Amino acid sequence: MPNELMIRSIRAEHEAGVYRVVADVDGAPAWYETTDLPLAAAPEAFATTFLIPAAAHGRRLRIDAPLDPEWTSNAAEVLGLLKHWWRYEGEPPVTSATGPAASPGAPEPASPPAPGSRRHPRNRHGLFFSGGIDSFHALLRGERRAHWLVTLIGFDFPLDDGPRAAEVERSVREIASALGARAVIVRTNMRTHPSLRGVSWDRTHGAVLASVAHLLTGHVDSMGIASSLPGDRDVPWGSHPRLDPLWSSSRMTVVHQGRGDRVERLRSLAHEPLVQRHLRVCWQNRSATGNCSTCAKCVVAMIVFESCGTLQSFSAFDTGGDVVARIDALRRTSDRIHSLEQVCETSRLEPRFEAAVQRLIARSRRDMSPLVQTRRRIAGAVLGWFGKGRP
Repeated sequence: MPNELMIRSIRAEHEAGVYRVVADVDGAPAWYETTDLPLAAAPEAFATTFLIPAAAHGRRLRIDAPLDPEWTSNAAEVLGLLKHWWRYEGEPPVTSATGPAASPGAPEPASPPAPGSRRHPRNRHGLFFSGGIDSFHALLRGERRAHWLVTLIGFDFPLDDGPRAAEVERSVREIASALGARAVIVRTNMRTHPSLRGVSWDRTHGAVLASVAHLLTGHVDSMGIASSLPGDRDVPWGSHPRLDPLWSSSRMTVVHQGRGDRVERLRSLAHEPLVQRHLRVCWQNRSATGNCSTCAKCVVAMIVFESCGTLQSFSAFDTGGDVVARIDALRRTSDRIHSLEQVCETSRLEPRFEAAVQRLIARSRRDMSPLVQTRRRIAGAVLGWFGKGRP
């Protein structure tokens, strides 16, 4: 593998109403596109996306365009954090003195400010919005009002999932309209780009979000990333209060928004009509468009809303069947035991519901026992050994 990960020929294009920013990264195109507004051909967008993969593979990032001095200074701190968290031995990016000429007819990005200055005259704030609990909580309960709701297609589900993409866009635009905000739908191939393969999405997803913030320079002054730390724990994660702000530049501030208890967030939103119609928590994409209402993430949210007495108001879930049977159908949900125990301790559930939740907690605790974990590791090793011998 070459010692450098190369980013070349960053350019903005506009054709048939589609604004696109594209670069050649290790010989493969990496791109973002939208029909909502012109995108700035910001080198920081691509440098943000590919800094973690470069460090993970022991390569140095090289980009043929000048980077913002504040972003470059922050990148050194990012590399220090990556070394502390995951022992990545990264090096500071290398850039050329001048960037490539803009494509004919492409929108001109804003000129760079003087070193140390910051252009935030209007305090225009945006929020990356997935329709999940974290982003809904940041939108409706956060301290900053979001003037822009930015949603990525190709982030939580594949780019070619047309029905799901259409439903997500319809939902986000309806929410933005109801709140007097503007929706921006961005498509990108970053998750499937070859240079991101081999690096956990858990570690790179926050950088992909932050990269889009730099494309919105000139429209938005700051972009919020809603906290998504797993299990309400402070662990190394691709979107983290220590990491997200370090993707900022002198023209764009990236903000990590919201911390706190997941159950309390669910409860605080249980009576919101917009949430009841549009909440999207499912990540397994079992249904054609929205929540499957059967996976662990869906079922735990439904349990909390049932404890609030509002589950039947949620058209975002399929509440027509036996929810207790769905709880019993889950084999385990080890990373949500604390949330389930919290619901049982602080809420009044119907006896059938509470008994089913207690059974799920017991199954999950057995799954976490040292004996079960050891058996699973041994089985995985044996299957892996046999798998190597298969054609």
